[in-house]
Amino acid sequence: MKFEFWYSVINGGDGSAYPKFFTSEMAAKIHQDVLVNGYEGWGEQCVGALRVKSDSPVFPEGISTTQDLIDELQENLDDNWAGYSEDDLQGAIDQLKGIK
Repeated sequence: MKFEFWYSVINGGDGSAYPKFFTSEMAAKIHQDVLVNGYEGWGEQCVGALRVKSDSPVFPEGISTTQDLIDELQENLDDNWAGYSEDDLQGAIDQLKGIK
């Protein structure tokens, strides 16, 4: 079996960067566009995929599902975080709900 885990690179705040993994390409891109680039103003998208072959199911802890991202976006919308556009957050939530 082949598995594909998508990632969005996040600013670590101390000069470092780290990936956040997702189960779908769209979730990684929306995370990058709305929560990373939309807030931090990065000039380009930092999204990619890790492909794994295995004879058994692979789903490591720490991989965010589409629902996890919807929950994170909704929390930001509910908290009215500065720096995030309410329209961008709601649009991303609606888009992700279409691929659940």
